[in-house]
Amino acid sequence: MGEVGEVGEVGEVGEVGEVGEVGEVRIDDVPPSPNKQVTHRATPPPILLHPSPNRSISVPTVSVIMTTYNCAKYIEHAIRSLQAQTLTNWELVVVDDRSTDDLTDRLLRELVQEDDRMVYLRNTRNLGCYASKNIALEYVRGTWLTFHDADDYSMCERLEKQLLYCIGTSPGSTTAPSATPSATQSATPSGTHLPTYDCCYATSLARKQKTWTWIPITMFLRTETFCEKLGAFDTVRFGADSEIRERMASLLMRVGVVEDYLYACPDRWIELGGRTTSLTGDQKHDPIREHYRDAYLRFHRRVRHTVPLPQRQVLLRYPFPPPLHRSQIGAMEARVFGVEGVVGNAEAERLLYPQMDDIRETLEVNRGGSVVGP
Repeated sequence: MGEVGEVGEVGEVGEVGEVGEVGEVRIDDVPPSPNKQVTHRATPPPILLHPSPNRSISVPTVSVIMTTYNCAKYIEHAIRSLQAQTLTNWELVVVDDRSTDDLTDRLLRELVQEDDRMVYLRNTRNLGCYASKNIALEYVRGTWLTFHDADDYSMCERLEKQLLYCIGTSPGSTTAPSATPSATQSATPSGTHLPTYDCCYATSLARKQKTWTWIPITMFLRTETFCEKLGAFDTVRFGADSEIRERMASLLMRVGVVEDYLYACPDRWIELGGRTTSLTGDQKHDPIREHYRDAYLRFHRRVRHTVPLPQRQVLLRYPFPPPLHRSQIGAMEARVFGVEGVVGNAEAERLLYPQMDDIRETLEVNRGGSVVGP
């Protein structure tokens, strides 16, 4: 993992957020709950709000969000790993980010009919991984929240161990990610009460460093905590799970890591460098990613040094949908910082930011209540 501290000089908070005038374009309505009555509508192409006809009305313990793009080869394997969990009271909200292969859609329609714990949505446009996660957040019902990549695999005890770890009833280590230094307590001997955590991550094998490390996608926390403290992911196409980790550190949230091997990324070893269907891009250190990472690290460093905690709690709760800045045609700024080298560069903006019009269309169709059957 990169060094968090090397982010440059700390600036004044007054300079943060000078990214252009906020326009009036907002979508305040959110999609309907999947449990509310919806009506069929013939207008194509609808988003697929497709709960199983036998969907349970009980509140699940854990909601799992999964986004997918052309992952037909892997997604059944990923979903089966959730179906094998020792903690069975979960729900899965899957958002297909407008895959170009028909197989992903057909496979998900079949799987959702098999398991009443699943909800399947399909974007009208390709929006990127994090806009898709934000849409899924409008449908989750669980007390706890976590995430899962469509091409990965969870060990059967993952959900149970992360839940017990957060509530302080499971023995184990409490090593914190480097960006969250507030969670630094030592492991408690087996059989005694452990510290509680606002959030925890699972451990896996890092794809490049080939070392055991925490995995950002395995973020596990109370749904209420996510919604009230964090609000939404930064609406970019890559890097937002690392930015949200920095936000948790800025908010002094207690974050730990379950050191058991609970999450696997098998395709990254089998086809390393050969896959072109990633939702978030294939080049980890391309210039746009680096510009974005540098921007959020500088911003959070300033916030920690200059903004009192009560003000941070307002500043760092991101909206979704984000406001549209009229000064940046075609670009969307969910964040309160500008990304040098990207904002104002049309090609870079296209690669980093989903288009506001595409998100607007998806939400409006969704709000209309379209349901597509098998």
